[in-house]
Amino acid sequence: MTSTDLSESKYAERSRQLMQIARNLRDIGAHADFDIPRIAVIGGQSAGKSSLVEAVSGPGQWECMIFLRFEYDASGAAVSPVDKVPFGSALTSVDDVELALRRAQAAILNYPKPSDPFLMKTRDELEYYRKPEAFKNGTLKFSKNVVVVDIFDPDCGNLSFVDLPGLIQNDEQEVVRLVEDLVMSTIQGKGNRFCLILVTIPMSDDMENQRAMRLALDADKDRSRTIGVLTKPDTLTSGAIGARKKWKDLITGGDTPDAYALKHGYYCVKLPDDAERACNPSRPERNGIENTFFSNTIPWSIVPDRKQFGVANLVTDLSKLLTAILDQELPQLRKKAQEKLEETLAALRQLPAPLLADISSEVLERLTNFCQEFYGTIHGTINATMPELQSSGHTKCCGKSFIHRNRAIYEEFKRQIRSTAPDFRPFDDHKEYNSPQFTDSEQFHSKEGVGNGPRDLTYVRRVIKESKTWELPNNVPFDAKHALIDEFTREWDVPTIRCFEKAFQNLTACLNHILHRHFDRFQKLNSHMSDLVKDIVDGHKQIANSFILAALKQEKHPLYTQNEYYFRTLRLHWLAEYTEARLKQNKYVKLRAVTASEFSDDDHLPIQLAPSSPGLYAVPMVAPSPMDCPRIRAYSSPKPVPVRYVPDATPMDRALEALRELGYKNVTRADLPRLLTAPDEFNEELIVMADVRAYFFVAYKRIVDNVPLAIEHALNQGLAESMKKTLLQKLNLGGADAAKRLKELMEEDPDIALKREALKNEIERLQKIEAEIRLLLA
Repeated sequence: MTSTDLSESKYAERSRQLMQIARNLRDIGAHADFDIPRIAVIGGQSAGKSSLVEAVSGPGQWECMIFLRFEYDASGAAVSPVDKVPFGSALTSVDDVELALRRAQAAILNYPKPSDPFLMKTRDELEYYRKPEAFKNGTLKFSKNVVVVDIFDPDCGNLSFVDLPGLIQNDEQEVVRLVEDLVMSTIQGKGNRFCLILVTIPMSDDMENQRAMRLALDADKDRSRTIGVLTKPDTLTSGAIGARKKWKDLITGGDTPDAYALKHGYYCVKLPDDAERACNPSRPERNGIENTFFSNTIPWSIVPDRKQFGVANLVTDLSKLLTAILDQELPQLRKKAQEKLEETLAALRQLPAPLLADISSEVLERLTNFCQEFYGTIHGTINATMPELQSSGHTKCCGKSFIHRNRAIYEEFKRQIRSTAPDFRPFDDHKEYNSPQFTDSEQFHSKEGVGNGPRDLTYVRRVIKESKTWELPNNVPFDAKHALIDEFTREWDVPTIRCFEKAFQNLTACLNHILHRHFDRFQKLNSHMSDLVKDIVDGHKQIANSFILAALKQEKHPLYTQNEYYFRTLRLHWLAEYTEARLKQNKYVKLRAVTASEFSDDDHLPIQLAPSSPGLYAVPMVAPSPMDCPRIRAYSSPKPVPVRYVPDATPMDRALEALRELGYKNVTRADLPRLLTAPDEFNEELIVMADVRAYFFVAYKRIVDNVPLAIEHALNQGLAESMKKTLLQKLNLGGADAAKRLKELMEEDPDIALKREALKNEIERLQKIEAEIRLLLA
């Protein structure tokens, strides 16, 4: 049985370089994010794992380092960076390996206790840590942290092993499951795609009992990473013919069951026993002992191809396999490391920058930036396209969107005030008439509001009557108009206060958002600044509220305007509208159904037949003026006939046409009421309606401007212009205890500090990974 000598070839040098790179990457913790080729040794307790690692190390001019690799803290949480701690100095004798491994395993199980005391433990002392008493005193039955064995051998390829806890069966079910979970987390999942699984299988047991092999095949579905290592062939007696044949077939690939077939097959090794180890044999001597055993022992001696036998062949093949994987994967690994580095750098840039050395300057800078952004938001000068505003969602709350929301609030306020316009009906009883249609003109705001409900001539007459004191005849009391105006101005309180509150909510929401952007990094400072800003805002709110109340009050007394032209224009327009509607009131009469028997020959009412109901007719509910409606005789019909009454041409139109023929070219509809020779009995009431309606629009135009302007000037702009000065006064940065106070306020959120430190460590780790690979690929 022979093995290839790798020590003098270029391949050997390349192999050592690649193995060293892989070892360095694992030490950096690269396996947490990337697939780093490595070997994990698993097996049941007493399967010979430690002896296998010792044998693979091989005696001679070699060096072995044992490390404790802590990837998890005492609570089981992952740590970054990974802490790889040397366990003692380098070993130069193979005889020291096994005991050193046992000491390292005991140290791992007693973490976070110091590991140094375990360096000198004897075999007997180490046995204590397997007993229940030790478990009660804090020794773990297993640990997620691992022992790493690095072998540096000039005569063969360097290898590195992860020695995992031996699988157990006779223990608490929870412990058994946790040990298996640890094994699976090492050989399966993220970062383990190229982890070679070395399964140690004692030939003193049946293959069907090997839990380690079942776990390996669960993790390695295509069986490309699993390598079986059969140990303890000397335990098979000469009489165990069936067992020897079964194991031989497994090694040579003879009648191997499909359930256990592996791509890289199985190796069989004869590890030194205690007597052989005591003689401290050299590598050639050890290889000779192993070769002699396989050459003189049936059935191994009759196997023609001996490449699957012996530690040397196992080491050579493992080295070749790892070298091939590393050569193939390093370019892709470098690309992934660069991508991960860019992502981590971007994440670090997203975090706030570290504090300036001068805390006062830091606070002043943040305060200044806060006030400038708030001022720009209020005045609409903030640049909403700034990347830092867009990335934080800032433009959804502040920037020009703040003004857009206020404008929407003011538009809604305008609609609510407009809806209080008095709904005057120029009829003696509005219930008997439909709502009149006035000239649709934006200039005269002809669209009716909902007001306080319809107000007809009878209602206005009653208001005039109730308002009279000692006026002379033909004098309408001013109190009557005042009472009618008061009916809509008192409806302005609720929408005005609602408008103010909505604008204030918009302001506070924007302020809180800007405060968050500039101060939320420091919880105490943010809370303190929020309190200061709230006090300042509350003060300006009181001032603005007084302006709003004053704006409402001035619309209630005195009733006054210097906009006389606009008032007179509106008054004449509405007097004409109401007069014409009064003259054409038949057009708006609500109809009622009557039978033909109710009509008499003397009936002079205009009749409209009601085709919807046979035998029924429709007549106006009130009698129109004879001059407006011709006499129509009532008649009956066995079948309703769809006849529609069409009135004469509008009297207003006829009058205008006649005046034009007489030469009065500039007479308008508004002038006609003054030409009437027979004034309407409700003439006073029509004039009052026109006066009140005209004044509504004079006052409406004032209030819908004055309230928003009061909010903008007294609240928003006043606050923006005084914010910085007031905050500086309240902070008192020049005070005797300012430095102490600011230091307490500027305590950074621990989570942010921890995250920044973790990202910096991650960047440093990734830079090392990328540098290691770059050197090898150069």
